Amino acid sequence: CMTVTSEDGQYFHKAADDEAAVCGIYFITDPDRVVEVHFDFLDVPCQNGGLVSFVDGWELNRQFFPSPQDHPKPFNTRYKEFCGQRKVKQVLESSQNAAVIQYRLPARGKGFSFTVRFIKNST
Repeated sequence: CMTVTSEDGQYFHKAADDEAAVCGIYFITDPDRVVEVHFDFLDVPCQNGGLVSFVDGWELNRQFFPSPQDHPKPFNTRYKEFCGQRKVKQVLESSQNAAVIQYRLPARGKGFSFTVRFIKNST
């Protein structure tokens, strides 16, 4: 359940069963753009291990790209986790042309939606 895309727009993910697989949507865009994410809806129960995370860069098998040593931002500002039933008010933005949303939806019918845009990076 890993997807790589360069398509902006609105995305919706809903659990079809109670399996708690970790999945990811990897975004890549042109080198002169950054990835902007706004969560429209979040209904991911915390109590049974549900989680949605945003990574500035990419993460796979606990390895981050760019690595913490090669990135100008501190790691704790590049990784955000969310769960519960709420609206995420902040707009999340990568500092380069790649980002990933990872999620675990262990309860059937629970899910989230978000909008992705690729913004021109003036630097």
